[in-house]
Amino acid sequence: MAVRGLNLRAFFYISFELVLFPSCVVLATTCNEEEVDNVVWPATQRGNVATLLCLSGIGNMTRTCLDSSVWDEEINSTACSSETIEALKDEWNEPNMTVSTEFTLALATSSASLNTSGELLQVVLLIQNVMRSGPLEGSHTYNQSIIVVQNILTVVSNTMQLQLETEWSNIHKFHRNDVFLMYIKTIQDFGSDVLSYLSTVSSPDMVTFSVPSIEARYEVKPKRDAVDFNISLGEDIAKIPISSYKKSDVNKNIGVAVLLFDETVQHLLPSSAVLPSISHIPYDITSALLCITQFPIQSPLLATDGNADRIQLILRTSMSNLTTCGLMNFSSSDRLWVNTDCAVVEVKDGNVHCNCTAISLYAVFNKVPRSLPPVVLAVLILTELFLWATILMLLYANRKMESDLASVVKLFLLTMSATHITLMAGLYSVHNENACTAVALLLHFFELSEAFWLLGMVVQLVLKVTYRTTESGSVSQYMALGWITPLFVVASTAGLKISQYGTEYYCFLNIENDIFYAFAVPAVLIVATAFICLIYIAYAYLVLRKKNRKAHRRLVVILPNIRASMVACVTLVLDWIATTLSLTFFSPLTMCFFALLKLTEAICIFLLFGIFSSEVRHEYEKRYGRCWPNRRKKFNPQRPGTNDELSQIRDSSVVHDLDSTISSTGPLAAFNRAPSSNSNGGYNFSNSTTSLRKTDFNSNTNGSNPFITRGLESNGSRPVVHTVSMNANECSSAGTSGLKEEPHRKEVKPSEPTPPSLSTFKGLSLKHKLKVFPLLKHEEEQEPTSIT
Repeated sequence: MAVRGLNLRAFFYISFELVLFPSCVVLATTCNEEEVDNVVWPATQRGNVATLLCLSGIGNMTRTCLDSSVWDEEINSTACSSETIEALKDEWNEPNMTVSTEFTLALATSSASLNTSGELLQVVLLIQNVMRSGPLEGSHTYNQSIIVVQNILTVVSNTMQLQLETEWSNIHKFHRNDVFLMYIKTIQDFGSDVLSYLSTVSSPDMVTFSVPSIEARYEVKPKRDAVDFNISLGEDIAKIPISSYKKSDVNKNIGVAVLLFDETVQHLLPSSAVLPSISHIPYDITSALLCITQFPIQSPLLATDGNADRIQLILRTSMSNLTTCGLMNFSSSDRLWVNTDCAVVEVKDGNVHCNCTAISLYAVFNKVPRSLPPVVLAVLILTELFLWATILMLLYANRKMESDLASVVKLFLLTMSATHITLMAGLYSVHNENACTAVALLLHFFELSEAFWLLGMVVQLVLKVTYRTTESGSVSQYMALGWITPLFVVASTAGLKISQYGTEYYCFLNIENDIFYAFAVPAVLIVATAFICLIYIAYAYLVLRKKNRKAHRRLVVILPNIRASMVACVTLVLDWIATTLSLTFFSPLTMCFFALLKLTEAICIFLLFGIFSSEVRHEYEKRYGRCWPNRRKKFNPQRPGTNDELSQIRDSSVVHDLDSTISSTGPLAAFNRAPSSNSNGGYNFSNSTTSLRKTDFNSNTNGSNPFITRGLESNGSRPVVHTVSMNANECSSAGTSGLKEEPHRKEVKPSEPTPPSLSTFKGLSLKHKLKVFPLLKHEEEQEPTSIT
């Protein structure tokens, strides 16, 4: 018996008290009195066991008060029995007891109504003793022997009904965890006794029994016939080669016993929680259990030289693909189900063809696991970390909600995170039909929502490129596109074919059914539209770069989003392909491909939508400065024709004829407007396309007259340098008047250049120096020509 429920009111009351008044709560040291199935369990100290008389009046049942002062949900009733069963046990223990038809019939009748796990256990132990005692030996006639076998199989059938699943679980937990397996082994050995009896009497060569949950066939024939056994039980077929018997048995009768247990019997096997060795094959059984016994008893492992010497099985299965054959290794203590001695030949019309090299209990297993492989689960968890790291970066960088681009990306990543959580939680929860349907609906919605959110991001970029603006707008329309639109698609599909949500293998749309188009068609159309829009965005962006530099500079901030959206389109399509392959062809290769794409997608998102996004970079530069500061090119004196700054001003407005002279009485009046600084640290002029740098300041030896060194023009590949004569008063009074060209030509007389010095210009302010002398100082100069 099991407790139907817990006192939830008391549980929530205690939790409420612990949270609000932890210092006032005194933890209970006893389990309170409780009534379960008309049985009142008295208050018991924690860690102790309460004992009561069984309802049948024979035996005791116990219940443990756990260390947490809570009753154990299961009640140990394995010691309970009934008067009928006790009478049969007494009869069996009498001296000179022989198995009769009356005894086996009484045992079969009593096994039809079992109320507790104790009664079930007593019947199982008793029938095992009967089968091991050689019930067909003695003065039985052939008909009596057949009746005995029929009654024994009836008892076995009565103890293997699905409604006894709870009682078998109780036995495995409180008595022994391998009782059912030993029960199956005893039934298999009993088949050899039946074959031995049939080989010694004049009887038909084949006997068939059919009882609820079990079909059995026993067949005997001389070995000299040299014909393989071919036994069919319903749609299941077993072919046992004659070569599997020893050559010494050539003059003897040989036989085969085949028992087919119903698919419901698999639910009575011990769980992996109480018997870990039974879960060596981490798959579910999807066929009936087929048990084979040989007579004379052969070695469990056959010495075969090819497929012709193997046991050939054709088992009906509920799955057409992703199956494997396995057998029970009763002699192993840590590896019960194995699939190394069986191989799948083909799967055709719902039948699995297997070739096995051992005599045992066989079954077909579903290769789809009960949960995600550990490697895939670890990758999905790592993917979640990347996604949430990106979301947190965008949340901080856009905490004032100034960027609608970042808001849409965050909602897209939240939807993707919800998809991964649903995958991890319930992709293979096929045991609960309602839960599997709910998971399939959620996955259909989230996968479509990812596609619609991606389309929303692309549409947002199209609008910004088209209207050439980076202003933020509302994201409500994108929320309607990303969440409301897929909701209508899923709701309409579920209303038509809700039964197609979830399969026997996984909890998603059935890929082999037409309903899969409810996801595939919208996804393909959305991605195709997104690709077309991205092509338009790239074209428009390049056009603006050439024709409208002002608008192009304004839209530079969306360039990271364009790159990220392109990569997201590709990775999302590859993700869908990998998911479909992993669900259709479950294998280590497809699962590794799926995990690799998931991890690649997460890393790309983390880099493109996170670290390299405009919002995150702007926030970083605002706090810590530029990520990659511009580096000024150093002057290379070895290449004067290329890197010499003087060679870059040959076409500027300050170039004058060599025969003209310039006198300075103020700022450079020859320039139309004041020079503006460029990114390289020089100055640009309105009528010049070249960059001018600060000048060298030269003075004569006595310091009376400074000389302004300025590159005037290029003489071939070698620049010509001239000086203009000015006195200190003229330099200090230079405020509003400019440099004026003299009306007459002065005579040019070459002279030796004087070494540069800035000390002679103490009368000029820094502002006037930058206006009057905008050329940079050369590290090394060519030999100048002086003008006096």
